[in-house]
Formats: sequence, C-alpha cells, structure tokens
Amino acid sequence: SVRRAAGPYRTEVIVSDSATEREPMVAFAAGYPEACWLWHKQNVGYAKLVNDGIAASRGATILVLNSDIILLAGAVQALSDYLSDHPRVGVAGPQLLNIDETPQDSAFRFYSPLIILVRRTWLKHLAWFRRKLARFRRADRPRNMAEPVDWLMGSALCIRREALEQVGSFDERFFMYFEDVDWCRRCWEAGWEVQYVPEAKAIHYHQQQSRSRSMFDIFLNPYTRIHITSALKYFRKHGLKVPRYGA
Repeated sequence: SVRRAAGPYRTEVIVSDSATEREPMVAFAAGYPEACWLWHKQNVGYAKLVNDGIAASRGATILVLNSDIILLAGAVQALSDYLSDHPRVGVAGPQLLNIDETPQDSAFRFYSPLIILVRRTWLKHLAWFRRKLARFRRADRPRNMAEPVDWLMGSALCIRREALEQVGSFDERFFMYFEDVDWCRRCWEAGWEVQYVPEAKAIHYHQQQSRSRSMFDIFLNPYTRIHITSALKYFRKHGLKVPRYGA
C-alpha cells in the first residue's frame, strides 16, 4: 500500500520489527529489497521501534505507520502537501477507516483521569459519562473537515523533521500506549500544531487489544495493564491539568 500511495513521491521504506523471527523476516526482506529492515530480537516496545526507524531515515517528512495500516490512494500526497502548505504544523494524521471503510476514531481531546476511569468501568454505560466519552472522542466535530486537534492516534502520523528535532523523539518510557498522546502534547507546548487531515485516508485493522471487556481485565489482559501503566506515567509526567489546543 505504501508503494501504491506514494505515487510520484520519492520514498524510503524502513521496517522496524520487534521480537523478530529470523526465517520469515529474511523471506519478507527478499520480497521487498527496497526496504531497510531493522530487526530486534527482544520486544523493545513501540516507542523505541519508531525512534530506531526515524533515526535510520533521511527525509524531511516522516510517515509513521503501524503494521495494521493500509494507505489509500492519495494519502501520502495529501499529508505531504498539507505540511508544505502549513509551515507551523508539526504533525498531521489521516482519517482512519474500518475494514468496511466506515469512519474510525483517530483524533481526540486530551485525557483526564476521569476518562481513563470511565472507559475502564461500568460508568461508561451511564448517560452523563457517555457524553464525557463522546466529547473525548470529538463526536461533536465533523469528520470531513481538516482542523487542529489535541492528539492523533499513533497508528498513522506524518511528522515534520524540523518539529521532531525541536521536540525530541518518542518517549521510550512509554513501552506501548500514550507515546502518541505525549508527543502531540509536547508539539503543542513547543508551538507546533497537530492537524487532522481527512483528505488523507487509511484503513486501520484496529484490534483494540487493551479494551476492557470486564472488570477483571486489569488482572487478565496484559494489554490493559500496560495501558493503565502508561496512563499513570503520562499523568506523572504532565500532571492532572487537561489542556485544550485543538477544536
């Protein structure tokens, strides 16, 4: 999909893989000789995977993609053109779609501790808290309009290198989850804008591995524990104040 979506743009493709199994990766590398392959024997965490890939890159614009993303036609050009036309935008993200191409949440307002609690408990079924969650998800905003947002899901982020050099790379203290929230917040604090760009579209095979399905998930689901641990690190780093930068 990267090949198709790149169109006339010159690109370099870097694959940063964690807990690598050598035999299948050798076969993949042979099938895509134009890609640079970074293999890690251990599970080093998402933030380090991204940082290692960025460190190996040379472009002025960096498109970070999860392995469950399929770019649709025109996505690369839409994101690259948006950054070119808006010099104060440090990071832009596409509209993410489900497999059936229905819209998926990809742009959000910043977390509060209450939102973490509500999403993880039965409170999310009560009307007042449902409205809180809807606001967090920006359900009150149109999905077809480009506009500034607090943060974008890290599954697909188009990053300006100039902003990266000023703000710094992803915080590797977040093993997984919240590294995208933290990085977007640091961009805003440094004067860079974070923009949702729905003209660019990508399909996201979103597994929601940390999603709570019962009150016992914190004990039974390792991804839930990682998500909560990352949330605690985020609030310890930034405090409990919830800033508002985006629409």
